[in-house]
Amino acid sequence: DEKGFEDIEALGITAIIKLDDENEYPLVREKELFSGIVWTASISVFFPKVDSVVDVAHKIDALHKAGHKVLVHCKHGRDRTGVAIGAWGLLFDRRSLKDVTEEFEEFGAVGIVKLADHELFEVLETISLNLSACRR
Repeated sequence: DEKGFEDIEALGITAIIKLDDENEYPLVREKELFSGIVWTASISVFFPKVDSVVDVAHKIDALHKAGHKVLVHCKHGRDRTGVAIGAWGLLFDRRSLKDVTEEFEEFGAVGIVKLADHELFEVLETISLNLSACRR
């Protein structure tokens, strides 16, 4: 609602990245109510593609480096959001796979273990392995 977007802007958020499954939610409300940058990306909860997640991590980093305070969200703010933030941490914040998976587990929906978690952790593991190979 309008108040929510006012609160987001009051926090200094200047960019929103909205993650969904094949653009399931239109951006009309965000674009009407938010004066900053709004960008959408499609990441599947159950069949996430490494390339899609890496693309989002690059977008987060580009916005961050351009001085934006970025809000990343999906429908529940747990699965896709967690894997996107985790990928950014691995690729650009030099965080370990252990750290990003522990954070994902800690700040995700407490007490809920979803089948999708395995797929999302696999994406983070693949990114971490590829990154390790490149850094050698």
